[in-house]
Amino acid sequence: MGCGFSLVFNSVFSQGGVEEAKADIVEQSSILPAVFATGGSGRYVDSIQWLQWADYSKFQNNPTPNVPVLNYGQTKNFVNKRDLGDAGELITTCQLSNYKHLGHPSDVSDQQARGPLVATIPGAWAGDALDNLYNIGGPGQWKDGSAEWHEGLTYPADYVNKNQMAIGLANGYAYNGSNTWDGKKWGTPGSSTEPTGYAARVSVDYSCKVELHTPGGAVKQVPVQGLVFADAEASSRRYGIKSWAANEWADEWVQASTDQNVRWRVLDTLRSKTCVSKATGKLVTTDAEMSNGGKTLRLMPSDEECVYQRGAGGKNGSYTQPNGLGGPDAVMFMEGVTKATITLQGSGYSAVALGLIVATDFGDAPKSYGYAGSTFQPTWKGGEVPKAGSTDLFALNPQANMSMDQGAPRLGEHIDAEGYQKFSDDAQGDDKNGLFDDEDGIDTTKWDGGIRTFPGATHSETVKCAGVGKAAGWIDWNNNGTFDSQEKSGEVPCTAGEAKLTWKVPNDVTNSVRSVDGEQGSHPDSYMRVRITNDNGGNNQKPTGITTTGEVEDYKVSIRVPTLQLTKKVDGSYASSEVPALGADQWTLEGKASDVVISGKGKTGNAKGNPQSMRQGPVALSETSTNPASAGYESGQWTCSETPGTKGERYSSQVGPTTGGKATLTLNRQDRVSCEITNKSKPGSLVWGKVSSVDKAPLGGSQWTVSGPSFPGGATVADCVSDGACAGPDKDPAKGKFKLADLKWGTYTLKEAKAPEGYVPTDKTFVFDKITPTNLTARLQDSGDVADQIVDNAIVNEPYKGTVSWKKADETGKALAGSEWKLTGPEIPADTVVEDCVKATAAQCTGGKYKDVDPLPGSFKVENIGLGSFKLTESAAPAGYKLSTAAHAFAISPAALNHVFSAAFVNEKADVPSLPLTGGASADSFLLWGGGLLALAGVGAFVRRKIRRGRGETPPRR
Repeated sequence: MGCGFSLVFNSVFSQGGVEEAKADIVEQSSILPAVFATGGSGRYVDSIQWLQWADYSKFQNNPTPNVPVLNYGQTKNFVNKRDLGDAGELITTCQLSNYKHLGHPSDVSDQQARGPLVATIPGAWAGDALDNLYNIGGPGQWKDGSAEWHEGLTYPADYVNKNQMAIGLANGYAYNGSNTWDGKKWGTPGSSTEPTGYAARVSVDYSCKVELHTPGGAVKQVPVQGLVFADAEASSRRYGIKSWAANEWADEWVQASTDQNVRWRVLDTLRSKTCVSKATGKLVTTDAEMSNGGKTLRLMPSDEECVYQRGAGGKNGSYTQPNGLGGPDAVMFMEGVTKATITLQGSGYSAVALGLIVATDFGDAPKSYGYAGSTFQPTWKGGEVPKAGSTDLFALNPQANMSMDQGAPRLGEHIDAEGYQKFSDDAQGDDKNGLFDDEDGIDTTKWDGGIRTFPGATHSETVKCAGVGKAAGWIDWNNNGTFDSQEKSGEVPCTAGEAKLTWKVPNDVTNSVRSVDGEQGSHPDSYMRVRITNDNGGNNQKPTGITTTGEVEDYKVSIRVPTLQLTKKVDGSYASSEVPALGADQWTLEGKASDVVISGKGKTGNAKGNPQSMRQGPVALSETSTNPASAGYESGQWTCSETPGTKGERYSSQVGPTTGGKATLTLNRQDRVSCEITNKSKPGSLVWGKVSSVDKAPLGGSQWTVSGPSFPGGATVADCVSDGACAGPDKDPAKGKFKLADLKWGTYTLKEAKAPEGYVPTDKTFVFDKITPTNLTARLQDSGDVADQIVDNAIVNEPYKGTVSWKKADETGKALAGSEWKLTGPEIPADTVVEDCVKATAAQCTGGKYKDVDPLPGSFKVENIGLGSFKLTESAAPAGYKLSTAAHAFAISPAALNHVFSAAFVNEKADVPSLPLTGGASADSFLLWGGGLLALAGVGAFVRRKIRRGRGETPPRR
């Protein structure tokens, strides 16, 4: 940033060695970051904002930097900025002006003594003590890391200053000693005549103001509690002690003077552990010498500085072997002062460090929660220096302590000041500063492992408070790293020492996952912010930003809410590679308690699969699926237990019985419950039948070879015919009915291994419809080359058909036509008669099912005879022949389907009656007449049979 200028008017005159500025330009230095110590034993590391006079980079790796800050006639504004992030900027503007040279020893030339004010870093000299109280990067130390000199070390070769705080103002360039800039003795002809400021007494006025610049552009004046000054080098009293000290110009000291109402308080003191005067044998101390009616205080050591005094073992220190840490040193607070005149004197060089205290309090939750703080008006107790006389500051007890103004709004009993917001994972960043833990607005010892609540509940916290103002709180219920607007409590006035803050716990509490450090499946602990202010009457508070009154407290907190996780499992016992099981994600699981609903496909949980928050009390558990294949699964029972990894709960939740995939869970306290339900795949089955092709009646006794997912190598299935349970694979006890159960899903095939007795086995392969979750009972596919062999899911078997052949002949072997035969046996109608067919061709043979199909006279062949034993009995003999009474048995079997009687059945001629040969006609005539009569009778019988056949009649039995 560039420099700005403004005119100021003063008078310039010299009188008694005192020089004042007349008129000059106010120059604004570059803006530098406000600086607070990060190390050191000082009690107010977090409270004192030290003023930076130069950029540290000018000193880095440069043992003798030339960094002038202010010269005679100059007025400069030094701007330090505290970046408060989204809370804005705290701008400190301190003006240095009226720089005066007040004199120097007579043996030092005026030109040599009149140097500018220059920037320096405490710790540059081994005797400095301020760097041990307040530093950044560490104090000055020896090259082996020792804090104090010991044998084997030599100053300055073995000394390193690690401090990075350019907060010292010196009366000259100490690096030169009494020499010139080019290292020669002052006054040497041809040497440098540039002033070095050696052995000078100088004074400078400084005043400070602080403003809060908000992100919206507003500028608020922030009260300054007071100014701080401290010896930044190492002062010494020599006059009256050292023989060579001829007058007071040999002494070194720093002094502050103000025309404002002031209380002088000592903040810190430090000296070497052993700092005993080698002249008096007494401990060397720093005295506060009061003058000007208590308006001026000079820090004056009681003797020469500690590094030259007697150290451990009685050895006296020296320049090359300095004793101890240094000092004696004191840090002083000018309470109520915003402007002062600082005077410093060095017999060589002296330096002062300046600062101020703007009491600011900040939260200390992680950075994602933003900057939040307040300026406050503390009260100070202890450490007050009497306004007259000389006071041993090391003997002053107690030293100053900051406390809260009882009339100002505050939380709890304590408050401390912090320079910056100390973001921390444990929300204790500002509680480790060595003072006290000021997060005491809420008694966290009453928490049972944290905040115990549930979605939709009301949660309250009683906050201890004091002063006039309103308290408000934010809890990161959803653990998203910010305090959302809906996570705010009401704004409650502090009444009778407390304010009761109340929140409505949102349904997405802890982002659907509870927050407990180290708990499996939980977020880490969440955070709470509580603040109080009287700004704007305490109304419209925000979780971030700076208020000009009040306090902020942050807490790391476990948020214990009941949680629920639902898991779907699938038992695919009956699935196969051909028809795999459904994935668990094909079911939607749901847990519902009032308006809090969790659901998920196959499993509930947040993005990481962790359990989600749920209300206490009854929770309706259910599962649904839009996949039709889900019908092939049987819903199991919901089972619930404590979620693994749960910490600090006394589990007592229970789940009731499951009906249709639904159950009720009673969720108690802050239990973490994991429930699961397993759906088991339903088995498939095959059904088919065996019927006769004749009348479609069921046929028993068949056996089959079945192949498919449950029978990869094939299995033999025999027809079960039983009045009870079937022990074999066929579970249908009816004849000719088959059912194979408990089968895996997929495609099955069927081949007949054994046909019912009397039936021809089929050689076809039959295929069932695929068993799937939507088709658990598979039937035969009646298409293709098996379509004509399936009727109503039954496989048709044709019965075996045989033939019987025989011949009719006379005694001479001559074929005889005209005989008729009765056929008896299995499935043969009782009145079946086979008549001799005498035709030109077999196609011309007529008759019933069991007709003669052999057209030759006296030759018979009957077809369509089933298996079994049969008999042929002649029922009508050829004309002129005797009827045979013999029964001719034969059998038809699968091995002998065509039975042929090898020998013809012989009929004997009928007997002709004897006639006398005398009297009447001759015997020959009688025989001729009789033969003709018989012939006529035969023709008549034949004609009658033809007529009956034409009418469809059956010839009468004989």
